[in-house]
Amino acid sequence: MRWGCQRDASNSSTQIADYGFIAPDGGESDVFVHISAVEVAGMDTLVAGQLLAYDIGTARDGRSKAINLRLLNPDGHYGGRD
Repeated sequence: MRWGCQRDASNSSTQIADYGFIAPDGGESDVFVHISAVEVAGMDTLVAGQLLAYDIGTARDGRSKAINLRLLNPDGHYGGRD
């Protein structure tokens, strides 16, 4: 999982954006995820290594996005991915 970031050149601080990408198992292309899908799932954020199940929906622009996120390792054990 990686979240989009914006760097403010005036003070070199990094602001976390409201989107990210999920790297599926099996080598498929990364899947876009918006923070609203994370929040609807009852989570504040996603962390690298979390195991998720999700469905694929269509964004307003016609591209694919992750929806109906479900955390598969709620005990905090993140498995082999970092």
